[in-house]
Amino acid sequence: GVIWHQGESDGAAGPAAEYQANMTELINVMRNDLGYTNLPFLIGELESVDGGRETVRTAQANVAAAMNFVEFIPSTGLAVSDGTHFTSAAVLELGQRFATTMQATISSLPGDFNRDGVVDGVDYQVWSVYQGSTTNAQADANNDGIVDGGDLQIWANAVPEPSAVAAGSLALAAFGWCRWASRRKKASL
Repeated sequence: GVIWHQGESDGAAGPAAEYQANMTELINVMRNDLGYTNLPFLIGELESVDGGRETVRTAQANVAAAMNFVEFIPSTGLAVSDGTHFTSAAVLELGQRFATTMQATISSLPGDFNRDGVVDGVDYQVWSVYQGSTTNAQADANNDGIVDGGDLQIWANAVPEPSAVAAGSLALAAFGWCRWASRRKKASL
């Protein structure tokens, strides 16, 4: 993913719509050049103490709201040292916000398409909903820009093996069914 934090000198960059169009184009060009249409892109808000940068902050929030896998990281409550630059503690907090958001944006568990920390049948349902998609990366496990059989294979490889108890129960059930079917067949002869 990309972590982006805009410089404060762009506070007078012009109308929000122009800035928003430029930021959207930047993200699309990066994604196209890298061949990953759903590249996660996190935008860090300029410090929010100075009211003179609302154009940039508004455009940043608008881009994140309009694009898939683009997130806006607010700077609310972060202290500045000189009216513009974050304090060391604020930089560390902003970094934590970026990390937390990036982790939520992309699942670290292969095949966990609903991002609940468990690979199971619900994830298969998510994959089937997005199968063939090139615009929604929720089930794009191999990050190739399309939800397809390669992603399903990653899910299948990540599904936990049944426990010994569950496997034993299935074996007993199958054995019982076979005995019942055998007795029924003998009774009908």
